[in-house]
Amino acid sequence: MAQGVISLCLVILLAALSCATKNGRNTLILLENVSVKETHSVFFSDLKSRGFTLTYKMADDANLALSKYGEYLYENLIIFAPSVEEFGGSVDVAAITDFVDNGGNVLVAASSEVGDVLRDLGMEFGLELDERGTAVIDHLGYDVKDRGDHTLLVVDPSNFIDSEIIVGSKTTNPALYRGLGMIADPDNPLVLELVSGSTTCYSYFPNDKIGEYPHAVGKSTLLLAGLQARNNARVVFSGSLDFFSNEFFALPVLSTAPGSSEVDSSSNRKLATAISQWVFKEKGVLSVVFTLTRHVTEPWDDVNGLVTEHEAVGLPACSSGGKQKDLQNALFLIQASLSDYSNLAEIKAHNEHLRKENQDLRLELEALRNHNEQLKKENELMKKENKNLHVKLLASEKQPSCS
Repeated sequence: MAQGVISLCLVILLAALSCATKNGRNTLILLENVSVKETHSVFFSDLKSRGFTLTYKMADDANLALSKYGEYLYENLIIFAPSVEEFGGSVDVAAITDFVDNGGNVLVAASSEVGDVLRDLGMEFGLELDERGTAVIDHLGYDVKDRGDHTLLVVDPSNFIDSEIIVGSKTTNPALYRGLGMIADPDNPLVLELVSGSTTCYSYFPNDKIGEYPHAVGKSTLLLAGLQARNNARVVFSGSLDFFSNEFFALPVLSTAPGSSEVDSSSNRKLATAISQWVFKEKGVLSVVFTLTRHVTEPWDDVNGLVTEHEAVGLPACSSGGKQKDLQNALFLIQASLSDYSNLAEIKAHNEHLRKENQDLRLELEALRNHNEQLKKENELMKKENKNLHVKLLASEKQPSCS
């Protein structure tokens, strides 16, 4: 009896530890070398302070794995290994895309020494990273601490995406950037241009004369880009590993552009924090608390009552009950005019909900035409089979008896 109680306690303890790990946002960090853990310690410390459980491994570790026994070991993946040519263990481009397809989030930082594996990974998410050895150059917007090749860029906040959810509250402090340029696939509508270059920048080999049109020019040059997949997984690519470094977090900024004044520190840390909060789903995750679709001719007088009833009984998101269930099962035909009422909430820390007011919403409805056509085909096939069976039965009845 005592042994059974001990076994039960161990099972409960293991289950609790498993839940704690999952709720702790378990994150795998792939490093290029051990020194990155020190040079980027402030960024990692900020993640820890927000409740993340960090696991550090070398990118070429022979025992690398994202999953075990069909279950993913991590919710988030950080790749701070720009020059890696091949990941270790069972991790490769296909494994990382599968990780995202299953809801995992990924943050990647490259550099001018980018390896082919990161370039291939970028292509999977609609981003084309420039060649190894290239860098974003701006002869009119570099920092006074630049080493002479005009690759230490001063990025004005006007080049940040206009989204407080992704880049945080507005700031007047510029950011520092040193790394390669990226361009987005114009056919991929899911790519977000988080931080773009200035109108005077371009991506090329810093020590070479320009002999061909650069990979990226002006505003089309992406410094940081993001993507939210259709399954809500999020991915962020940065062309600069230095962007997240302790050095760039603390450096004062003074651009060589006329009329510029020095600021005490860059906005890199603030921007890195906001972007990491977005990519790891600490911000910007919406939950549908209540939704109802009707024909435009139907009255909406009882909507407030339905919402109150829905919240009073504590129904889960998108569920239906009582009158609402009958209304949601209404038949909508093609070209019908519909109205939709949705009550949204933003999920905050510890699964708290914050009411969200947003006019920039899109509703997509999908007709089940193909499904109905398939049902018709199946019904016709069944009718034919039944008809053939009926003919066989009639034929068998006409056979003479063997008496």
